[in-house]
Formats: sequence, C-alpha cells, structure tokens
Amino acid sequence: MTTLAIDIHKSFGPQVHIRGKLDVPADGYQVTALLGASGSGKTTILRCVAGLEVPEQGTLRLGEETWLDTAAGKWVPPQRRRVGLVFQDYALFPHLNVERNIAFGLHRLAKEERRRRVQAMLELFDLAGLEDRYPHQLSGGQQQRVALARALAPNPRVLLLDEPLSSLDAPLRARLRREMTARLARLQIPVLWVTHDRQEVLEVAQHVAVMDQGEVQQWGPKDEVFLRPANLRVARIVGVENLPRAEVLGLKQDRVQVQLGRLRLHVPRPPGLEASPGQRVHLCVPAGAVELVPQGQSPHTVRVLEVQNRGPWLWLRVELGVELECQLPRHRAAALSPAPGMELGLQLAAEQMHVIAQE
Repeated sequence: MTTLAIDIHKSFGPQVHIRGKLDVPADGYQVTALLGASGSGKTTILRCVAGLEVPEQGTLRLGEETWLDTAAGKWVPPQRRRVGLVFQDYALFPHLNVERNIAFGLHRLAKEERRRRVQAMLELFDLAGLEDRYPHQLSGGQQQRVALARALAPNPRVLLLDEPLSSLDAPLRARLRREMTARLARLQIPVLWVTHDRQEVLEVAQHVAVMDQGEVQQWGPKDEVFLRPANLRVARIVGVENLPRAEVLGLKQDRVQVQLGRLRLHVPRPPGLEASPGQRVHLCVPAGAVELVPQGQSPHTVRVLEVQNRGPWLWLRVELGVELECQLPRHRAAALSPAPGMELGLQLAAEQMHVIAQE
C-alpha cells in the first residue's frame, strides 16, 4: 500500500513545537483528517507536506519518493511534489476570471491539453457558464468549487485541504461536504483534510489524526479513534459527552469491573491497561450509551437535573451518584415527559464504554 509517511519536527521560537508522525493512506480516494483546535499544529503539518514550511528535523515520503530527509540534506521544492492545496480563504487570484484561475497551474501543458483539463474541471464542479466571472462575482460556494478545480486541474498525487468549508454558513457547509466528497471520490485522489469540526470528520474521513498542543495524540481508523480515545485530551477533542471518574474493582482478561456512582459495571478492557483494585480511572460514556426508560423498567434509577430543548432532541443531565449527559429523540421524550426532579429508569450499554487510565 502506498502511503504518505510523515515524521517531522517544526519549531516556531523556543515555546512552540510541532511534532507529527503518521502514515497517510495514498492509494485512491481516502480522506485522512487532521482534527484539533486552532493552534494545535494542523496547518503547519499541511504546509510542511506542501513544501511551504521546512521542518528542522524529520522525513516526508510518498511511497518510494523522498520529499524531505533532514539527516541526508534532501528537500524537494513544492513545485516538484505535485500536491494540490486549497487554502482556508481559497486564495483565488482576484484579477483572473474563473477559467484563468483554473488554468493557472497548467502553463507547461500544450494549449489543447490545457483547454481540455479546464473544461473537465468546469464540468466536474458545475462551473460551466461562469468561466468569465471574477472571484468577487461568485458566491462562497462557487469560490470554493473554483479553488478545488484549480488545485485538481494539474492531476496532483495528493490533495491538501486547509479547513475548506470553515468560512461558509452551516447549511451550505453541510451541502458542500456531500458534493465535495462525491466529486473527489470520482477522481480517486488521496486527501489530507485539516479541520476543527468533529462532525466534518465523521462525515468525510476514513482515518483521523487528533492533534493537541503541537503533537499528534492519536492516529488511526476513524471508528477506532472516536470509540477508543487514547487519553483524556483525545476524548475531549473527539467530543465524548461524558468522562466521569470510576473506581476499578477488578480486572479480567477482557473486562474491567468498575464502580460508577451507584452502579457496578463490567466494561471492555483496553489492550495494555494495567490497574489495581481501588485505582481511579476515567470512563468514556457516549451519550448514545445512556438510555432512559420509565421507572420500574430497569433496576437502576436516575434523577433528572436539567432538561434543554435542542430542536429534534432533548438534552438531559441526570444523576446516579455521578452526573451524565444524554439525549432523547422527540418521540421518546413524549413518552417519558422528563422534567427536573423526576426519577427515571436507566439502561447503560457497557459495550460502548471505554476506560482511560487516570492522567
């Protein structure tokens, strides 16, 4: 399998250090997301891959081709890496119309081939009829499609996207996510996609690298990272709703017995977890693992502390010795009519929980 192998260290003064080590799948269409808050180092890694920043140490390789090896003194300039890059603000040339923006990176091609490539991009991104318009005459969604078309026209080996939808409103962002992924899948180009939006990762990515404070904290298939975060920082970044402390009661080969508030649970034991009875751990409890039922339908009860209306869902905070958050779809909420102070039955899906050693 061809990979984009990244192992770099980039510093900005004595206080800021960016470290990234991951192998991005680069066979056909696969999206690898770099997820993290602003300032976590995501864009720096993207710019190092593009050749716009030069790390002090490390290597960058696409398959058998080395783009960077600081120990050997090797560095391949951006124009020879053949990567496509779409900036957060799109960086379209304001003095060029749509057709000339798309054709910008094709100057080495023969005129007929250049015309053919531009026409293919216009059709792929539904830009036909807009060839003579300038960027200021386009909507945000149209500008985004022009930026993608310009990046893809030279047939890059890897496409780099730096928060390509962050400047758009939420409904347009959701629609363009679907459109982008459908078009990119047709081109079969691997994508490295920078974002701080957890929902974006869930919708577009197959793999994710979670970054915090300049370092890749965890890297792997999306489901593995979201369901089994490696530490508390990752759990918070991927949006685990509940991270209560629990007490270890005992360990078996594939199970951990824990005390969570008033409940004793047997949850999956993560590989490599070592813990002694009495040790405190954090328990990842997704909101979807918490189900509320009428009192009497479960031996476990909770007291409702807070109820909030969130459109098609009700958000609840409940107490069982510890506090947990959960969500109820409207049809379930109508049957329960939850209100602060009410007691309800509780069912927990222990198989969906994950133990993190106390940090």
